[in-house]
Amino acid sequence: MAATKLGRAASLYLAALIGAYGGTLLHTLWSLLRPGTPAEAQDLLLLPPVVLGLGSLALPFVLVGLLVFGLPLLPALRPNAHRPWVGVVAVLWGAAAGKLLFAAAEVLMMSRDFDPLRLGSPDMGLCYGASAALAWWWLERDRARRAAG
Repeated sequence: MAATKLGRAASLYLAALIGAYGGTLLHTLWSLLRPGTPAEAQDLLLLPPVVLGLGSLALPFVLVGLLVFGLPLLPALRPNAHRPWVGVVAVLWGAAAGKLLFAAAEVLMMSRDFDPLRLGSPDMGLCYGASAALAWWWLERDRARRAAG
């Protein structure tokens, strides 16, 4: 039983790492490569330190998002975790949760107005939430397959 909890905690933390750094990479590439924004070689050279720095800042928030939004959904989706549609639901749920959590962090830390329907061109909350949810689903899907035999 303790090994199962350790495995779930490790997969939760790994999903948070993937979500934080993968979401930062996705958001940064989305910002640099969108139409109308000329990307230069020097911008791409700054990519690794930007991803490392912003991803490290995002990690605790992504972990809280997984704990608040991901863990409660797990019992409902666990029986069908091996099905691809659950991955789609997880990504959509994670994107919405990331949007809400990022908007809440903006309100609390930067005193911005709360507008959950406002979508920025590259929305960081969507990137963090979707990538963390996809990683969490993938890891839990593999855990469910191993447990089933």
